[in-house]
Amino acid sequence: MSIRDTASLPRWRYPFRLVRDNARAYVWLNIAYGLTAVGFVLGIVFSELQSARADTLEGDGTAELVQELVLTPPLFALVILAVNIGKVGLGFIILPSLVVPFAGLALFAYFAVETGVTLAPTSPIAWVQLIRSR
Repeated sequence: MSIRDTASLPRWRYPFRLVRDNARAYVWLNIAYGLTAVGFVLGIVFSELQSARADTLEGDGTAELVQELVLTPPLFALVILAVNIGKVGLGFIILPSLVVPFAGLALFAYFAVETGVTLAPTSPIAWVQLIRSR
């Protein structure tokens, strides 16, 4: 999409044109978000999944680390960046795909569902926190 192509379009149609021109990437991103939403729903319906995940995060010290990092937003942002590049990008997508082609897609799907289960609110207070965080 060049500047000349968009010059005649009304401003409100730019996003639609961008999505149409990049439809394949848009579909893949929505599949990834959809897997996280599936995990979110699974965590709500089967609250034992979410409580087991919370116990695991507390048992290995991850929950305590996150609570400490939240107090320093720049450091928290850097840790999130490092986890996304190291654990998700390299560990779940690239390196497994080097061993078995497309294995990274299956591991990323698992990670997305697991993230949804982890973030699922299972108490009234958690629902309010979810609403407040937006």
